[in-house]
Amino acid sequence: MKAQATVFILLGIILLIGGAIGGYYITKTREQRTETLLPKISELPTELQPAASYYQDCIRKVARDGLRKLGEHGGYITTKGLITNPYEPTGKNVNAVNWLPNTEGTAYWHYLSSENNCEKTGTCEYSSHRPELSDIQKQLEEYVNSNIEACIQNFNLPGYKIKPESQPKTNVRITPKTVIFVVEHALKIDKQGTPHTISQFYYEEPLNLKEIYQLATDITNKQREDNFLEHKTQDIIDAYAGLDSELPPTNDIRIGLSAPVFWTKIEMIKAIQEMLKNNIPLIQVLNTGDYNFITAPAAVKDKQLYEKTMNWDNAIMLQNTYNDLGADFLYFDSYTPYFDINCRGQVCRPEGILTDWFPIPFGFQRTRFAYDVSYPVMVEIYNPEAFNRQGYYFRIFIEANIRNNRALTAEYQELITPPIQEESEYCEQTKWETKTEITLKDGYTLQPINDAGLVYECGQEKCNIGKTTNGKFEGKMPTCIGGTLTALHQAYQSIHYPIDTDTNTKAELEMYSFKEVEIDAKTYLIEKSGNTYLLDSQNPRELHKNEEAIITLTRQEQTMQEPHSTAGRVKGDKFAQKDELSKIRLLPGKYEVRIIATAKPEPPWTIPPDNRCYDTGWFSEDCFDIPKEEIRFDKDKPFPTGDTTLEWEITPNMLKNAKKATFKYIGYRLQELPNKIEALEPMGKQEELSTIHANKLEPELE
Repeated sequence: MKAQATVFILLGIILLIGGAIGGYYITKTREQRTETLLPKISELPTELQPAASYYQDCIRKVARDGLRKLGEHGGYITTKGLITNPYEPTGKNVNAVNWLPNTEGTAYWHYLSSENNCEKTGTCEYSSHRPELSDIQKQLEEYVNSNIEACIQNFNLPGYKIKPESQPKTNVRITPKTVIFVVEHALKIDKQGTPHTISQFYYEEPLNLKEIYQLATDITNKQREDNFLEHKTQDIIDAYAGLDSELPPTNDIRIGLSAPVFWTKIEMIKAIQEMLKNNIPLIQVLNTGDYNFITAPAAVKDKQLYEKTMNWDNAIMLQNTYNDLGADFLYFDSYTPYFDINCRGQVCRPEGILTDWFPIPFGFQRTRFAYDVSYPVMVEIYNPEAFNRQGYYFRIFIEANIRNNRALTAEYQELITPPIQEESEYCEQTKWETKTEITLKDGYTLQPINDAGLVYECGQEKCNIGKTTNGKFEGKMPTCIGGTLTALHQAYQSIHYPIDTDTNTKAELEMYSFKEVEIDAKTYLIEKSGNTYLLDSQNPRELHKNEEAIITLTRQEQTMQEPHSTAGRVKGDKFAQKDELSKIRLLPGKYEVRIIATAKPEPPWTIPPDNRCYDTGWFSEDCFDIPKEEIRFDKDKPFPTGDTTLEWEITPNMLKNAKKATFKYIGYRLQELPNKIEALEPMGKQEELSTIHANKLEPELE
C-alpha cells in the first residue's frame, strides 16, 4: 500500500511539474509569436526610420488617449452603454455615476440593479457592469483603428510624403506589465521621389493595466463578499447619532423631563452626506503601495484606541499584494444618497410619555429608528510611475446599501478574470462546412440591409462570418449546436439570433434603426386644499421656467435584442439653448420610464426656523425651532419637484414616423405652498398618485 501511495504521489508531482512547464512554454510561445510581428525600427532602411518613428509616436499618443478614457469610465472608452442619473445615482437600472458634475459616466462594478425599496417585495438583485479584459482589448483596438489616421494627417517631416494604402488593423495584447499595440497599416512613404512601403508598426506601453484591473476586481469582490462599506456606514451612524445630534439614534431612551427632540429628513440627508464625505476617504487597502499607518497625535490620551480606530477599523485586506499601486475611496457630497427612515412625513420625533401626577411629573423619550441608506463610492486606483511619471488613474464605482440598520446582502458571486482567449483553428474558413443563407431586412420598411457584419459565437469561440450583399449572406459557417449569430450595422441596433449549424440552414431577420425624436414634458400638479393634497389631473402644465426634467428609458431585455437605454433632459426655460440631451434615440420595445424633475428657484425658496411650543406639564411648556436651521433651495441646491416611474411599450408602427415624444409626471411647486416644513409632505404622495392616475401618464409619440 505504501509503495502504491508513493507511486501516486510521484505521479502527481510529475503532472504538476509538467503542467507548470507546459504553461511556461505556452506563454513563451505566445510571446515569441508576438515578437515575430514586431518590426524593429533599427532594422529598417535609414531613410525610413524617421517616418516609422513618427508613426510609432502616433500610436503612443492615440493608445495613451484610449487608455486614459478607459480609466476615466471604469473600463469603457465610449460611454454609450452607461446609464447615469445625477439626481438619483443609486436608482434602478443606473449602471454608472457622473463622478463630478458635467462629467461622463463611470461604470459601477457592483450595484443594486433593483428598486431602492426592493426589500419590501423581496426582489433585490445586485449586478456588475465590469467589462472583461478581452472587451477592453477590443475597445483599444477599435479606438486605435478609428483615430490613428487623423494623427498621421499632420505628418510634416521635410522631404517625406505618406499615403495610406489600406485600412489600419490593430492587435492589442494586455500582458502583466505592459500593453502591446501591433498595427497593420500599409503606408506608401515617398522619400524625395523614392517610394517605400511599411506594413506593420509596434508600440509597447509600460503600463500594468492587467494588475490595475485585478486590484479593482479584488476590491469589488471584497465588497460583494464582506459588505465592508455597509459595516462602515453602520459604524458612522452609530458614532454620530444621538438625542442631541443631527441624526436620531437607532435605539435610545431618555428618562426625565426635557424639551421634545425633533429631526427633519432633509437635514438628516445633509448630515449623512457630510459624514460620508469625511469618513469614506479613511478606508485603506493594506496590500497596496500607498497604505499609510496613521499615528496618534501627541495630544491624544488613548493612543491605542485612536490608532485602532483610524487604522484597523478602516482597513481592508486582500489576498494579493499590489506594491506598485495605490487605492483611494472617495464620496462627494454632490451625490444624493437614497435615504429613508421609519417616521411619517418630514418630521421625526421620539416616542414619549409625560405624566403630571401631583406632586411629581414624570416623562421619558425613546427612539427606535431604522435607517435605509444607499450611496455610491468611487474607488480610484493609480500608478504614479505610469506615462513617464505623469501617473495613470483607473476609476470604478461600488455601491453601499443598508436597510433597517443592516447590510442589504445578496448571494455572493465572485467576479473572476478569465484568461484572454487566443485565436484558434475553429475560425479558419477553409474548415467550415455548413451552408447558410441569412436575409436581413429593415424592420420599418422591409427593405434589404447591405454591408451588415455577421459574427458567429459558439462557446468561447467568436468568428467573423462576412457581410450581407443586397440584404443577403450566402456562404459557409463553422459547425455548432447552441451557437448565436450576431448581426451588426452602424445604422441599426445589433441583434442576436440563436442558430444551430449542424445542418444547412436559412434565416430571415429584421433589424431596427434608432429613431431620434425631440422630447417635451408636462406635469400634473399636487395642490393643497385645506389639510388635504389633491391632484389636478385635468390640466397638465408646462414646466416652470426654473424647472427641468431628466427622463431615462430602459428597454426590457428580450430574445434577439441587445439592452438599450437612453436619456434626455427637458428645460422649463423655453429660451434656453438646446443641446444633445434635448433628443433621445428610441427603438421598438417595452420600456421602463423614469422621470425626475428638479427646480432651481430664483429667488431662492426657503423654509425658515419656525418656533413651536409644546406643553410639558406642571404648568410649563418648552419651545423649539423646526427646522433647526433654515432650509434653502436655489440654483446650487435644486429641489426635487417630481418623481414618476411607468412602463411604456413602443411598436414599430408608432415609432416609424415619430418626430417628438411628450412625457408626463406628477409634481408640485414649492412657490405655491407655505414656507413651512409641512410643504415637503407632497414628496411622499407622488408614488401613490402615479399608480392611481397611471392612464394619464402614458407618453405620447407624434
